[in-house]
Amino acid sequence: MHVNETDTNDSPSYVIVNSNQGSSILKRFSWIIALAIILGIMAVTTPNKDSHIRAIRSSLLESIDTSDSTATDKEAAMLLGAGLIDKVLDSKLHVDNYIIFSTGKIDTGKEDKTVSFGILTHVFVGEIDDKKLKDSMK
Repeated sequence: MHVNETDTNDSPSYVIVNSNQGSSILKRFSWIIALAIILGIMAVTTPNKDSHIRAIRSSLLESIDTSDSTATDKEAAMLLGAGLIDKVLDSKLHVDNYIIFSTGKIDTGKEDKTVSFGILTHVFVGEIDDKKLKDSMK
């Protein structure tokens, strides 16, 4: 704290100045600015529908590749599957954008099932029920 003496009339008066008040406001303001920058970065890097489709396709093709099928069955499934998966996902997947993250949901006819979650340009794919996906293709 700093004490200033002011000369008004003949009697001295004292004003107490709190020097910490300015730095406290600056700290609060800097936290608000930092939070706004972080939220802005998250909003700009939220994955779109194409990112969700690529991640889900990759996950489905990986599950085909690791299945117990023969090599020729796997190759055929991967060749036919990639195009078919893209078409089905394009028509059945809808992505909800919540500004700082997004979710991908597949319309199965009866209900929407959340299959992916995207944040900071990365899409996390959850467990996809192959039977429900096949039913939604019909």
